[in-house]
Amino acid sequence: MSDDFQSHEILTATKLNRSLKSGRCIARARRITSSTTSTGTTRIPVLRIDDIALTAGRLYNIRSGVLQCDGATANDGALVEMTYTTDGSTPTISSTVLPGGSAEIVQPNTGVNAPVHISTTYTPATDETLSILMTFRHSTGTGAMGLVADGGGRLIEFGIYDQGEDPGDTGVDL
Repeated sequence: MSDDFQSHEILTATKLNRSLKSGRCIARARRITSSTTSTGTTRIPVLRIDDIALTAGRLYNIRSGVLQCDGATANDGALVEMTYTTDGSTPTISSTVLPGGSAEIVQPNTGVNAPVHISTTYTPATDETLSILMTFRHSTGTGAMGLVADGGGRLIEFGIYDQGEDPGDTGVDL
């Protein structure tokens, strides 16, 4: 069912409701305190959104704000990953990583936070109940690293946005 309306069409509540969702944030999570720090490669849970009803064939954008990584050792690398489940269960640090749901950064200077951002799309083949867990871990190095938040200019957050009917992958791989 397309979100577009035709001039001859009789409007239905279902179609109106689907078109109103397009572009809207359907879930979001925000943390105003810094994460636990990581000194190894084990994922640390940071922030979670649970039990979001997704409709088959719709395109959803899942994206974080600009996350600030801070470490004690120069040139340590950090990896932010979003693990997920689609059956109403709670995702854990060992759940599958969301396709496109990871970003890695190296912090060359301990005096300046390293910014990282995640943005990916997801189209369920069937109606699903999506839950997402944002995690953080070292990718290289051994110094303590974490995501910084202070409730002011630095936040840890992500959201899920309904982008409407998925047009499908119309690109050409070269």
